[in-house]
Formats: sequence, structure tokens, C-alpha cells
Amino acid sequence: QGPLVETRFVYNNPNAAPPKELAMVGSWSGWLVVHPLRRNNMGMWDVSLRLPPGEQRFKFLVEGEWMLCGMYGTKQDEDGTAVNNAVKIEQPEEAAGLSDEARAALQAARAQESRLTAAILKAAQRMHEAGMR
Repeated sequence: QGPLVETRFVYNNPNAAPPKELAMVGSWSGWLVVHPLRRNNMGMWDVSLRLPPGEQRFKFLVEGEWMLCGMYGTKQDEDGTAVNNAVKIEQPEEAAGLSDEARAALQAARAQESRLTAAILKAAQRMHEAGMR
């Protein structure tokens, strides 16, 4: 299957009050491991997981209730009993021939890029809000 891929999941439901507890469960762990999400500085909930490539199915646990998130596609189980969110995890092509050390450096650079992007978005939001006053 290939090496695990750093995968970020985000949950946002602007039509509902912010939950007190939020987690997710997925097919990659046989639906047995609960992964808590944390509220980020943009007001959304997220978690980063290292997952195997391929189709992965998951659901969110919002204050103990199973929920789908409209930000992701959905798939019905083969037996037709449940619908879950689904994503296809792909190994980045630029990392395909890299050593483990080089792949880790690439993932660290991507994480830094993600943090910088979040900081820029937050600063732009503050500037926009300041201009609205």
C-alpha cells in the first residue's frame, strides 16, 4: 500500500452551535479508535492523522451522535445499512521515490506551509474585521 500519508480532517457546521466534544472514527482502524478533534484558530475543528493510501471511510462523533460532514463525499456500505463520509488517500507523487528521511522533511515542510497559511488567513480576517468597524 505504501507509506502512511499525513491527512488533515476538518469539521465545520456553521448551521449548528459549536459542540463541546468532537471526535472521529474511521475504517483505517476497524472503527475502533476514537480520534479527538481540536478547535483551531479559525473556529473549525481539525485533526491530522497518518493514514494508509486508498479509500477511507469515516464518521464524526458530535457530542456522542454520529454525524456526516458536508465537506466530504459519502459512500454507502456494501450491505446498504450505513452511509459514511469517504475520501481517497493518495501518496503524493513527489514523495514516491524519496527516502524515509526525505519524506519526513517534505511532510515537515508541508506542515510549516499549513501553519503559515493559517496565520496569513487569520491576519487577513483581522484586517477585514478592522476595516468593517
